[in-house]
Amino acid sequence: MDMKRKFFTLIIMAAMMLTFLPAAVFAEGEEPVKPVKAEWDSFFNLRGVVGTDELTNLETTNLAGFVVTFSDGSTKEYTYNEYVHDEGTPGEYTEKGFYAEGEDPESEASSFYPYISEEDGTVEFKEGWNDAKLQMMIPYVVSGKGTDDEVIDYETVSVDVRVLCEVARPLKVEFVPAEGFTPRCSIGLNYLTVEDFYGEGNKFIVTKQAWEDGDDEYVEVPYAYYYAKGTTIDGEETEGFFLSGKVDSTRFEFEEEVFNLSKGVNEVELTYTEYITELDDEVSVQFTIPVDVQRYDVYADFPIYDYTGKVIKPSFRVYNSDDVKIPSKQYTFAEPSNKKMGWYNVEITFKDEFKDNYIEPSFTASYGIGPKMPVFSKIVGGKKSLTITWKKLTSSQLKNVDGYYIDIARDKNFMKSAKTYKVTSKTLKAGKKVIKKLAKGKKYYVQMYAYKKIKQHGVSFDMPSEYTKVKTGKTK
Repeated sequence: MDMKRKFFTLIIMAAMMLTFLPAAVFAEGEEPVKPVKAEWDSFFNLRGVVGTDELTNLETTNLAGFVVTFSDGSTKEYTYNEYVHDEGTPGEYTEKGFYAEGEDPESEASSFYPYISEEDGTVEFKEGWNDAKLQMMIPYVVSGKGTDDEVIDYETVSVDVRVLCEVARPLKVEFVPAEGFTPRCSIGLNYLTVEDFYGEGNKFIVTKQAWEDGDDEYVEVPYAYYYAKGTTIDGEETEGFFLSGKVDSTRFEFEEEVFNLSKGVNEVELTYTEYITELDDEVSVQFTIPVDVQRYDVYADFPIYDYTGKVIKPSFRVYNSDDVKIPSKQYTFAEPSNKKMGWYNVEITFKDEFKDNYIEPSFTASYGIGPKMPVFSKIVGGKKSLTITWKKLTSSQLKNVDGYYIDIARDKNFMKSAKTYKVTSKTLKAGKKVIKKLAKGKKYYVQMYAYKKIKQHGVSFDMPSEYTKVKTGKTK
């Protein structure tokens, strides 16, 4: 409350007291009885906000009551109560305030507003306990001779109090995995991100140092629960580690750090940082998480080479389980001597200095030798049709190709309205195929591959070539 509002509050209180205080006449020379001291009759907690200079959130309900000592040595106890004024009348209203036992609130000033004295200057509240001074406006009656010059006067009595300033400071962080979940990462990366902890039901719990009513020291209180991506909260699936229970839905993040991780369980120290509004500053907490470090799994592409009648020397694109390409300098394989059409396997072995990065020291990759891949000439759109032409094959090439397959669809992923058309040897020689009964005025995606019927290891099948690049055409 600012000083101007405090001033008007006192004016209103004065008006109330002038209305309700009874007349009292003192003999000549007699001194009025004044309040000289006020004390709280029990310990209580007042709370403020760090960085402010007044008790902006002061509630009189926090003040159990107080005892006033007067200049004649007498005392009077005020307790915080609720009183119904003008009960049973149209003007009935309820007032809360400090009332002295045995006194009628209808005829006496009945409540006092404690505030920080302007004379004492401002108090810059810091986190924790602060010593502050409140002032109680205690009324007392002064009157002269007779009753015509009756005056109500007030005495300001200072009270020293302790103020506890509230701030939710993160104290510790704990990762609570769902049943059966273990945080894992791969050796080759040597760093962690929140994505490594994604999974239904996984959460981080942040504990603050705060206080409970009646405590005079900080206690630990869980106050933030960050749920992982994939967890459903209030009917919606979370997109990452988001805070539940606060309005702002703060994202949980920790600084990415590089670690020297080895296979097995590693104790990894991470840093969680949170911006504290009351402190106007960031507060960081370090915490340790056991992480099961796993080696990479690997896979390779399946290249298909054009049949030439000569030995094919394959090469591979090898990837780890994070879809990162592994440099060829990390592995080796014996060059095969295959030249016939078919599928073949190759054993790829990691070199000694890289073996620890992977689950197995070697793995099997496959490659194929197939017919020559088709070559598009053009695609021409007709009335609800497409005419697809390709480069004609020579007589020697036709001996190694039995036909083509043409895939068309309305989307580049070949999912929408997808169909496959077979080109037999007769059409193959013609160098074109007309595809009818398509949608009017629509764009289509087209790709092709050749095939040759072969028998390998006692099994007959169509050996494919590589796919052509995707082409597009539009119907009329």
